[in-house]
Amino acid sequence: MTDLPTALVSALAERGDELEPLAHLDRSTRGVARGDLRIVEALPHRPADRQIVLVLRTDSSREFADVLLVHSAPELATDRDAIFAADIASTPYDVVVQTDLRAAVWTWQLGPRIGRLNEQSLDALNLLAQRVAALGPSSMAAAEDAGVYCGTRLAGPLDGRWSFKKSEGEALRRLAADCTEALLDSDLEWQVDPQLLRPDLMDLADDPVLLLSELSHWVGTRPSFLTDEDLEMLVGTGALDVDMWVEISDIGADLLMTLQELALRAATQVGERTENEQRCLVVAAHLDPPDRLQPIHRIHYLGVKEKVAA
Repeated sequence: MTDLPTALVSALAERGDELEPLAHLDRSTRGVARGDLRIVEALPHRPADRQIVLVLRTDSSREFADVLLVHSAPELATDRDAIFAADIASTPYDVVVQTDLRAAVWTWQLGPRIGRLNEQSLDALNLLAQRVAALGPSSMAAAEDAGVYCGTRLAGPLDGRWSFKKSEGEALRRLAADCTEALLDSDLEWQVDPQLLRPDLMDLADDPVLLLSELSHWVGTRPSFLTDEDLEMLVGTGALDVDMWVEISDIGADLLMTLQELALRAATQVGERTENEQRCLVVAAHLDPPDRLQPIHRIHYLGVKEKVAA
């Protein structure tokens, strides 16, 4: 078992009091609540256009929000979309909630609140989401009494709204991709390639700051670990020296703080790792492939837009 140097533990603790956390790693829900209409932002390493979403619920333990995609063009609404007037949504314009475009995003991706739907409006939205064809006249009347209306049925690919709906779906998938992948793979544990934690190798990356940002995000949102051998190598090379990371950038120092728990867990053997048939490794494309005695079933390459097969 590897002992983490006392000086390093103390330095890390001191840095924790001094450094502000990275904005994109803010774990606070910042008051996000059901019914909020908010702007959803892309993650730095997965660029996408910002969009409006309606928050259906939040999960504080896993820090994600269940959302529906929203736009502001009532003329493009379909029979699967609910149109809310500006005065009902508390927005500067009418909004269209797309009941067929639902996804999960990280809570910290959600920015300012631009409006809000009350419970009566949400109940009416739920009625419309059950498909207009299945609703009786009384249900439709209840929805309309709440000020909620829907568009007309899509007429097929030749309908001008078809391409718009397709582009909306693609936009939501880009924004929700990281959170969705993390939730689906929540039972996997990822071994971190120790080369990623060597400041002297950071200059090999095309964008070291972006790489550090993505690594911080990955370790903060996925079960991750270092082996005893990895930690011994890092301590031996001085790779966990705070000053070395500060020389790179403030984000490098923040990364070291993010990895503090990871390193301490490896050093003290506190907390048992889940035995999983799939061995997973997070690496970077610019580094030499690590030598592994055991087969790796899944590899995630930081710094690339798509996953690369192991």
